[in-house]
Amino acid sequence: MTKKSWIILIASLVVLCVVITLIVVMAIGSMFMCHTGKPQSQFAGSVEQEWISSCRYGVNFFTGAQDIAVDKQGNVYITSMGDCSHTVKFNSAGDNLWIANSSRLDIATIAVGNQGGVYVAGLRSDNASTTELAILKYDADGKEIWVVKRSGPYDITEWVSMGFDKQDNVYVAVTSNQAFYIMKYNGSDGAELWAVDHEVSCGRLGSISMAVDNSGNVYASGTSEIVRYDNNGKELWTISTKEQEENCGGYCLLALDPQMNIFMASYIQRDYVFEDGTNDWQGGYRVAKYDGNGSNIWSIAHYGVPCEGCARSESTVDLGFPRDVAVDEQGNFYIVGEFKTVEYSAEGALRWTNKGGNALALDGMGNTYVTGTDGKWCVTTKYSPDGTKSWAARYWGGLEDFWGWDSIPNAIALDLSGNVYIAGTNIYKICPEFFTDSTERDYTEYITIKYRQQ
Repeated sequence: MTKKSWIILIASLVVLCVVITLIVVMAIGSMFMCHTGKPQSQFAGSVEQEWISSCRYGVNFFTGAQDIAVDKQGNVYITSMGDCSHTVKFNSAGDNLWIANSSRLDIATIAVGNQGGVYVAGLRSDNASTTELAILKYDADGKEIWVVKRSGPYDITEWVSMGFDKQDNVYVAVTSNQAFYIMKYNGSDGAELWAVDHEVSCGRLGSISMAVDNSGNVYASGTSEIVRYDNNGKELWTISTKEQEENCGGYCLLALDPQMNIFMASYIQRDYVFEDGTNDWQGGYRVAKYDGNGSNIWSIAHYGVPCEGCARSESTVDLGFPRDVAVDEQGNFYIVGEFKTVEYSAEGALRWTNKGGNALALDGMGNTYVTGTDGKWCVTTKYSPDGTKSWAARYWGGLEDFWGWDSIPNAIALDLSGNVYIAGTNIYKICPEFFTDSTERDYTEYITIKYRQQ
């Protein structure tokens, strides 16, 4: 070889070595920079984590637990959404008893009927114009008893509500922009008994909330109206919950007390003009109580302090969008919103205020359990009857900087022994494999947590 050839060869080898070194350094650096973190739990007070189950089926899946139910024996059921839609049953020790495929539901809810059947209702969409409502019934062993599918213009981005009467007939409510649909099904065979729809006169539906009383009457709301139907689907009355100065409301949730009075919480807005003539809006919430005939017993509106450019969370009284509601045996009304959780007495007096969340549950001793996220951790808190914090439990899945949240609780339930169960979404990271895959990916899994009170 000539001297020139040797120089070219050596230079090529040097370049090749540099390139290989850079590749190795970048691969190793990428692996070290891919921080999956380590799941962590923290506790303050008389509570401990008994078990946690995270369900991930394969790679490239997007899923999350949306709802949870507990039966009289302490078995736990969750339903998930997304690429990995499943209904899962755990026993009280956290053992996975069975898994059923729920037909890739995008929005889902779950409940255990009076006779022990497990019911799942949810929405799925294959195109922009058609959405399918699916209702499934399983027995205690996970065997599918029946499935009902119904196509319609349902809104895939909103909620599904489900309820039962004493005969275990199933009621399902869904929304479609300015209308909601309610269907009643025979719990034994899934036969449709009746279906109704109602177009709201004001605003766009941001949610759907439904309750069924002991006689099978149905109460439904999603905006500034409440509608009552009898057990044959006949509309008995419609009332407006909006005051004259309010804009059309939304995210209206309702619940019934033991006397079948109706409690309602909704997000409200009204126009506001500053001294300099600048127009803005003022947000707040309305809480109200009605009797079974739709007559108003009391109604209270709370508005945040108006300020130009303020975030809604900066308001001193703003609840935000109501996320969950409940009524106890004494007729006290509980609301958890984006920013605050509040309790009102049966007479309409504000009893206490605390931090907001995503879901709440009550026990039979006047205690309130709220679960939500602080932007990173799943935080579950127990409040005593006077609103004092009794304990708090925190869980973090270990991943930072994805959507701004990491561990997101969506539902909460209690068993008869006072154990607390959380269902939600955990975000995890798939790190690149050395020399084979340089892509770092974020995915989700659904989680179930059991807390035992000490």
